[in-house]
Amino acid sequence: MAVLHITYKRDRETSNVSYENFCKIMTTYGPRRLSTSHWPIQTEEPSQAVWQKLKCHIGPNDYLLMLPLDPSWFSPKDQMLLSWLAAEP
Repeated sequence: MAVLHITYKRDRETSNVSYENFCKIMTTYGPRRLSTSHWPIQTEEPSQAVWQKLKCHIGPNDYLLMLPLDPSWFSPKDQMLLSWLAAEP
């Protein structure tokens, strides 16, 4: 199971895509919203599949960044954070 950190910032002045559609896709993953534009998600899907779903709902001037969070990159103390991120919202 992968934990992915997704950052999305919509360019409100130039974007002509629906932010609601992006949010609908995000909610299917049960995200833990860290701030207005940062969500970690947990999924069985390959990262590329998640990327393909999300990129259909962003404009050319919007900002989308997706990073994998590998539990082996964290110290044992950080496991509490990873457990919280993976917990049901």
